[in-house]
Amino acid sequence: MKKSFVGFVLCILSSALSYAQIGQGGIPNSLKSSYNVVGAPERVTLHSEKFQSLLGQAEVPAEGAFEVGWSVPADLDITKNGSWTYLDDGSKIWRLEIEVPNAKATSVYYNKFYLPEGVSLYLTNENKRQILGAYTSKNNPANGVFSNQALQGSVAYLELNIASYVNVRDIQLGIYFIGAYYRGVDGDVTAFGSDQPLATPFPGPPFGISADCHKEAVCQTGALTDKSRSSVARIIIAYQANAPVGYCSGSLINNTGNAAGGTCKPLFLTASHCDNTNGHADTSFQYWQFRLNFQTGDCNGTTFPNSVTSPVMTNGATFKARSYYPTFTSTNPQISRLVQDFLLLELNDQVPSDYYLAGWNRNSNIASPAMADYYNTFYGFHHPGGDLKKVSRAITIDASGVFNQTVVPATHWEIPYNYGGTAQGSSGSGLFDIDGLLIGDLSGGQGGVCASDGKEFGTNALYSKLSYGWNNDYDQTAFAAYAGAASQLKTHLDPVNSGMSKLGPAKASTCAEMPPVGISDVRLDKDAINIYPSPTRDGKVTVQFNLTTTVDVTLKMYNMVGMEVAQYFLPDMKSGSKTLNIGDALPNGIYIINVQTSIGQSNIKVVLNR
Repeated sequence: MKKSFVGFVLCILSSALSYAQIGQGGIPNSLKSSYNVVGAPERVTLHSEKFQSLLGQAEVPAEGAFEVGWSVPADLDITKNGSWTYLDDGSKIWRLEIEVPNAKATSVYYNKFYLPEGVSLYLTNENKRQILGAYTSKNNPANGVFSNQALQGSVAYLELNIASYVNVRDIQLGIYFIGAYYRGVDGDVTAFGSDQPLATPFPGPPFGISADCHKEAVCQTGALTDKSRSSVARIIIAYQANAPVGYCSGSLINNTGNAAGGTCKPLFLTASHCDNTNGHADTSFQYWQFRLNFQTGDCNGTTFPNSVTSPVMTNGATFKARSYYPTFTSTNPQISRLVQDFLLLELNDQVPSDYYLAGWNRNSNIASPAMADYYNTFYGFHHPGGDLKKVSRAITIDASGVFNQTVVPATHWEIPYNYGGTAQGSSGSGLFDIDGLLIGDLSGGQGGVCASDGKEFGTNALYSKLSYGWNNDYDQTAFAAYAGAASQLKTHLDPVNSGMSKLGPAKASTCAEMPPVGISDVRLDKDAINIYPSPTRDGKVTVQFNLTTTVDVTLKMYNMVGMEVAQYFLPDMKSGSKTLNIGDALPNGIYIINVQTSIGQSNIKVVLNR
C-alpha cells in the first residue's frame, strides 16, 4: 500500500489438474486414540529480531503490498529435523513443531515438496482446532515449491503419515521460511484461537481489521455481479526469507484464446505496485498465494463464512506482463509516480469450475449512465486490510484520471465512491462496469473522509485503465528492454488478435458461457430476437429474446455507410427483454443492428425518427 495525495494509496494450485491448497480431509494419526502415539515431537524455535521489532506496529512504512508479516528463515528438512514414530504394522509417523514466538499466525513455505503415494501431510495449530490437509501426491507441484495457508498462533505442527510400503528416502520436504504474521489475521485468530465453540450467528462485522463502513461483498447482488465477485481473490505476497509478507487484491481475467469446453488459462490481474521489486521472472511469484471466496455468507456479515475454514487457495504464478514500477522516481518514498499500474500473472494451477474468469471492456472512454442506477453502475470487490471481501460502488466515472504524475494524461479511471470504500490491501482489485466487465485495477486514492475506529479509508479511488495498459505506449519506449509482450495486456488478453473491445466472463475450468471471438456464420431464427418499435420516436427500443439456450449477446449498431456507431453487451440472455436508449447521441436515420451470439447472428433494421 502506498501513500498518495493527502491520504494513502489503496492499496492459486500445484500440478496442472490439481488444486494445491484443497486438502483431502481426515485427521492426523497422532490424534487418533487407536494409534496411541506418545511423547512430544521435536520443537524448533525460530528467533527473528526483525519480526519482534514489528510487533504492535499499526503501520509499517513501505512501498508495495500492505505489510502484515515477516518471512523468518527456517532451513529445516525431513532428513535432519523432526521426530519419528515406528508402528507395529510398518507404517511411520514424522512430526515437527515450529515456533515463532509472539506470532499471531504462521505459514509454512517449502522449497522442496514431493510426497509419494501413501504419504499424507497434515498441519495443525497448537490447540489442534485448525487442521489443514491431508496433502498427498495429488498436491505435488511441478517446481517443488509449495506453501500452506496461515495457521492461527505462534506454533505450526506438521505431521507426515507414511504407509508401510513407502521408501522414506523418496519423500522431499524442505522448509525454506516461515511467514510470521503480526497483524491481518484477525479472522483466523477469532475462528481458531479459542477452545470455545464459535458463536452462531457469527459475531460481526467486521471479521477482520477493516472499518465498519466497509460493505460485505454479497451486498452487491445479481447474475452479473455474482460472476465478477467470484473472480476476486486476496493475495498473500511472499518472496524469500528475510522479506516482508503482505496483502493485495486482484481478479481472475478471461482471454480470447480460451476455447469453450476446454481448460481455461487462469490469468490474474493485479497492481504492479503490489510487487515493488519490479520482478519480471517466474521466481518472483512462486510463493504468492491466492485465496478465493473469502467472504461472508450474508450482507449483514453475521453468517460465519465457510471459506474461512475451508478456503480455496492456490500456490504460485508465472509472469506474463507488467507496467514498469515505478514509472518516475520520487523524493518522497511514500509516493510512487505511475503512468500504468498493472501486473498480469498466470496461476500455476487450475481453478475450480464454479469460479469465473472476469470479462473485460477495453474501451478508453466509458460514460456515466444518463439515468444512474444506484446498484448497477460501477463497482469493485476487494480485501481491505486482508479482511473478508468487500464491495464499493459509484454512479459516476471520470476518464481523465492520472496517478501522482502529469506527464501522460488520462491513464486512470477516477471514481467517487458513494457506497463503501477502499483501503490498504485493496490495491490491485478490479473495477467493473455496468455490464460486470473489468475495466481497470486499483492504484490508490484519497483518504480521510470517512473513518471508523481510527481506520481511514478512501472515498475516491484511481484505477489503472485496461484501455491504456492494452498497448501501454509510454513503457514501450521509456523501458525498451521490456517492450512488447512483457509490458502490455493486448498480447495476453487477445492472443488470437480478434480486435474485440469487450469479452464476457467464462467458467474457470470449462470456458463455458464464453462469447464468440468472431461472428458466427450460423443465422439465428428470425423469431429468436426482435427489436421494436421501428421507427422509434423517443430513441428507445426493446430487444425481445426467445433463444434456445442462455448465451451472451453483443449488439453492434451501424449507420448506412457501414460505420459502427454503438455497441451493447447483454450477458446471460435466453428469454425476456431489455430496453436500450439508442437515440441520445445519434441523428435520425436508418441503422442496422448486428446481433452476435455463440449460436448464430442476425441483422435487424431500426429507424430512428424523433
